[in-house]
Amino acid sequence: QYRSTWARHVEPRWADVPCDAIRPLDVQQWLMEQGRSVAMASMHLMRQVLDYATRYELIPTNPLEVRYLLPSASTVARRDDGIWTPEELGEVWHACHDTWLEPAMLLAGFAGCRVGEALGVRSDDVRMVREQGTSVALVRIERQIDSRAREADRTKNRWSRRTALLAGQPAKRLMELAALAGQAREEPETCVYLTRFPGKEKATQQQLRRAFTQSLEGHNVRVHLFKNLRSTWQTNARWVLRLPPWVVEPMMGHVGKTVTGRYYDKPSDQELVSALAEAWREHPFGDAYAWLKS
Repeated sequence: QYRSTWARHVEPRWADVPCDAIRPLDVQQWLMEQGRSVAMASMHLMRQVLDYATRYELIPTNPLEVRYLLPSASTVARRDDGIWTPEELGEVWHACHDTWLEPAMLLAGFAGCRVGEALGVRSDDVRMVREQGTSVALVRIERQIDSRAREADRTKNRWSRRTALLAGQPAKRLMELAALAGQAREEPETCVYLTRFPGKEKATQQQLRRAFTQSLEGHNVRVHLFKNLRSTWQTNARWVLRLPPWVVEPMMGHVGKTVTGRYYDKPSDQELVSALAEAWREHPFGDAYAWLKS
């Protein structure tokens, strides 16, 4: 819990700030930008870090010992949990097409990857198969990129390490982008990230979120958080592709709450490929966008 709180809430704002440059007013503003429970956990952790600095006389007093106001549990703004319809998802893809955001958008919107997972996919993680005439891309998910563009050789939990799947035109486009990334590598044996901030080896989650919002606003597309692409995919998988929950859950890196889901139900990649290909042939919603034909 400490590692997670540090990486997600404390480090992005305070890691580069000298201990003696922390102003209570800035701390107060930072706390009010978070939910109440997150603010309490963040403040507790940061207070302990600065206790260390105080003990060894790097700073005279701990600025986190000041009495701060916390967000009210009843007035904390609800996070955006909206999703895009299948038609709107096509507009999102169009807004990101031919930009550095496109690989991550495809992985999140058409394969249900988390933000860090989408950023962590490299050129050698993607391969294509044909299943009964339908193109299916298989993407190895075994790492993620954190808020400071560092590669974590682990996923959220052990079930998140999986093969993510895309079908149809999104699969073909992701394969094209993987091939282009492979051609751009400096040495044959190296692998490159599919999503790279211009001029950088990879991108941070903040860079991705900011550019994604700007891209949608620039194309007059309804804006939601980038992470909502994952919810969009799960909804489309269930209600458009009509895939049953026991197929969707392993694709998302989830594990069921039942004994069967946790210990016994272990579908192979081929079984998931067959299920997705069959559903996509019946409801190829990602192949029908008008702009793809041009």
